[in-house]
Amino acid sequence: MEALIFKQDSPDLFLSELLFSQDEQSGSLQQIYWIKKALRFRKKLLKNYLGTEAAKILSPYIVYTRATYQDLLYLIPEFGKNPPIFEPLLQCKRICGENLIKEVIAKLGWKLMNFGLSVKHCIGISINGSLRFLFSDFEAKLFENSVNAKRVSEYFLFTAHGGLPFGTDSTNEVEKPVTLFRSYNLAHANLLQEILDVAPLSLQKVKRIIEQLDKIVADFIKLFQTYSEECLILPGVYEGIKN
Repeated sequence: MEALIFKQDSPDLFLSELLFSQDEQSGSLQQIYWIKKALRFRKKLLKNYLGTEAAKILSPYIVYTRATYQDLLYLIPEFGKNPPIFEPLLQCKRICGENLIKEVIAKLGWKLMNFGLSVKHCIGISINGSLRFLFSDFEAKLFENSVNAKRVSEYFLFTAHGGLPFGTDSTNEVEKPVTLFRSYNLAHANLLQEILDVAPLSLQKVKRIIEQLDKIVADFIKLFQTYSEECLILPGVYEGIKN
């Protein structure tokens, strides 16, 4: 079933149908059967991609935000480790609760916070009718002991940290098959977005598309040259199409 995802014309749409089929109480027996099968596959997929513990914690957020295939690529951790967002998400949950975090992720998107998310609870205090000053919980309690201080507002300030889900400090690291495969998939997603963009076709856009195609073809050959004989003729075929 996992291999079936990558055969789809629209992997994101297909994966979304599998991840978010949750209504087991409606539909025919056949529909319920496939919904339950999709739910079991969702657990297996997230466990394989993120690890057992991370999949359990992140699953409610992934389902709520309807994470796409590209989102999951941003979340995949290094082997044997939890995703970078894992611990920060637990810390944020202790401060502001799960529901607010879901709304923040839905608003910003996973790729803007795959390296971490932090939150501060800010209390607005007015002193003698002044404009509000923002304090932490502990600071606010000190001021509220004063008869001239009044709590007038309350905020949660989030800071998100995002980026490419692999290191680029070392050439050897970039050339590792797992890292290269992530880069290859992200390049595919970015290229599709570029092609489907409704903006007018310009010389700069054509150059960007060709540069991304060059990288995708080169990465494909690196990844699969030992498994597919097509890699031997692919450079010539691609150059012929491009020219």
